[in-house]
Amino acid sequence: LSGGEAQRVAIARTLASDPDILLLDEPLSFLDIQLKREIMSLLRKINASGQTIIHVTHDYEEAIALANKIGIVENGTIIQTGVPQEVFHHPKSEFVANFIGIKNFYRGQILTHEKNSNLKTFKTGNISIYILTEEIVNSSGCIIIPAESISISPEQVNSSATNNFEGQIKEIIPVKLGVEVIIDIGI
Repeated sequence: LSGGEAQRVAIARTLASDPDILLLDEPLSFLDIQLKREIMSLLRKINASGQTIIHVTHDYEEAIALANKIGIVENGTIIQTGVPQEVFHHPKSEFVANFIGIKNFYRGQILTHEKNSNLKTFKTGNISIYILTEEIVNSSGCIIIPAESISISPEQVNSSATNNFEGQIKEIIPVKLGVEVIIDIGI
């Protein structure tokens, strides 16, 4: 049997015993992209028919495509649970942020910037980033800077943007939908 056929047979054999919960441990990890899509479609149909599935994966794209609820495990402990949009847009730790592919995750201190304003300074390393927040001054926290919020230019840009940094490109890495650019701005 091919890899995809073997996976389908294994799932069918398990479903034949009418389990309350179907536990799958990395069921798509050794399949080519076409077979992976077919098995994912099959798993969505099985779940939609009412079958509870616990699907263990290290692939967050797989988790997004299949999950109704996600639990992130670190060192044997569940550290965050929720619907995919909640977990992927509001990671509670650096581990979760790294798992879901967020690169611009920073820990720091929230400092005052302007009185009677929600504009505050977030200090991380030697860099100060202006953020809009109602968080308490002099508290520790984390920020995520979405990649789509970052612009790169070889020369200074004349704009109203509050946060402008000079940096040095360290690496350009080809990725699925373009390139990932590693820039050293001091953090």
